Amino acid sequence: MKEILDTEIEIIDWQNRKNATNNRDENNKNLIKCVGSITEAKNAMQTEMFDMIFLDYLLGKRDGGAREFGSELLIEIQNKKDIQENAGPLGKFWIFPISAFSYAMMDELREQGYGYLSEYWYISGGADPINTPWLFKYKLVKFLNQQISSSKHNITNFLEGKFSSRSDVSLDARKCYSSLIILRKDYYSLKSDKKKSFLAKSMIKYLEKHNTPNHIWEHLHHLLYLLAFGSGLEWSEMWEEFTFIKNFICNQDTNCENANYLKPIKEHIIKLQNEYR
Repeated sequence: MKEILDTEIEIIDWQNRKNATNNRDENNKNLIKCVGSITEAKNAMQTEMFDMIFLDYLLGKRDGGAREFGSELLIEIQNKKDIQENAGPLGKFWIFPISAFSYAMMDELREQGYGYLSEYWYISGGADPINTPWLFKYKLVKFLNQQISSSKHNITNFLEGKFSSRSDVSLDARKCYSSLIILRKDYYSLKSDKKKSFLAKSMIKYLEKHNTPNHIWEHLHHLLYLLAFGSGLEWSEMWEEFTFIKNFICNQDTNCENANYLKPIKEHIIKLQNEYR
């Protein structure tokens, strides 16, 4: 994970958090921005993309002296399109509560019909960095790992467990095809975000160096489409794409011939060949 982030994870002195704004990237842009009210947070979120939002249970005070609550900012995210347009990596706000009252925040959200996952956010269980610093570090690293794992992929990991000799290969291919569409959408979403997001920039750099090349994904996309929606008359095209992908995988893994995700596809195409040749 550290290789992807290209930096050490620095735990902020939350009792003197304004000092955190001294952390800057190579373009002299703040890596960390601190605000103290819902209004300040909304203004920032309407103009910038944030890889992660650390959200306290209690925020600033209104004109009459009443306190603002973190859950109220989440409702603003849910209702304001100009905020939604600056969602973080993969089109979501990644929110990490930093309060001993994190569960109270979630209870308030649940009362209004929202949860840890929504169309606009992922919310961690969170932890108080002052009173429980080690729990905070543990949960933060887990949340960062979840964020990274949502994008990190290669073809063998993707295909593992997707096909079975005991099920319908065409049906498995349809499910796999839908998953691939989502996976590639996330990849291109990261590419479009890399100018605004430190995480997206680091992730794309890592993916382009370590993961399956784009043209292999295009061949897999075509194979899955043929398996899912094609006819038996197209068995030769299926076999051509299957052989290309299998050769790529076997160049990386010499024990690939009977892999549980390749063997059912091979048997299915041979069956079509015997029926339609």
